[in-house]
Amino acid sequence: MIIKHDVMPMQINDSILVRADFDEGLRTLKREGYRLISVEENAILRMQQSCYPVFFKDIRGGNRAKRVRMFEKYKHLWDYSTKEIVCCEYGNFVSQGILYVPNKGIFLTNNSPVLDNPEKATQALKQRKEYYISSEQIEKGLADSVEILPIGSKIPLKRFGEDPATVFLFGKHAKDYGEFLEKTTKEGSYPNGRFKEDPTIEKYFCFDLSYINKKKKKPFANQLYFDEFRERKSNHIIGDNNLIRFYCSVRGIK
Repeated sequence: MIIKHDVMPMQINDSILVRADFDEGLRTLKREGYRLISVEENAILRMQQSCYPVFFKDIRGGNRAKRVRMFEKYKHLWDYSTKEIVCCEYGNFVSQGILYVPNKGIFLTNNSPVLDNPEKATQALKQRKEYYISSEQIEKGLADSVEILPIGSKIPLKRFGEDPATVFLFGKHAKDYGEFLEKTTKEGSYPNGRFKEDPTIEKYFCFDLSYINKKKKKPFANQLYFDEFRERKSNHIIGDNNLIRFYCSVRGIK
């Protein structure tokens, strides 16, 4: 006799995505009974939903119009198909933030100052200004934080469960998510315009902190944006200062 436990219990049963300016999105989540998702929870959701359902493998690499047509054709096969695609097809803001403290460094924090006053932070960005923070907010943010490596830092997926930054954000699921990305992503080149996988290229996860202006003399905070799942590129987390862009999204869970 062979017994195989092939259906695992869902860790996250309910999640919504709100496409709106950051402050409006947070108000909508609260009104609907949801809270802002964390990076670790977002990673669990992506692994749980597998990012690409079985039928989706036939349309990877096609243009968006083709993917939409194929999705409409096959979505009846999956009760949860919309969640599977959306949770990876689009990125979204998460609960963690970024602190820039002059002469100290750049820090990931679980106590994001942006969440202290999202309306003020969003308004500052509308005026093309940084969201500057007080000494009390710095102290609170640094109390649960980790310093991030220099701008553009890349973390090999093989070290995902060991790097201080990924362990801080992804918690006990850091190693699992690194292995998930190893299995579901590809590296290669585009000779003659067509993708050619090269398994010898090491795979990385990137912290894109290009929005951090280190010339600023006052401390400020940004919110973390968990970028969309990418099958043929390095996956990213962005220390984003754009809370009002046209594709701004927040994800909530209960």
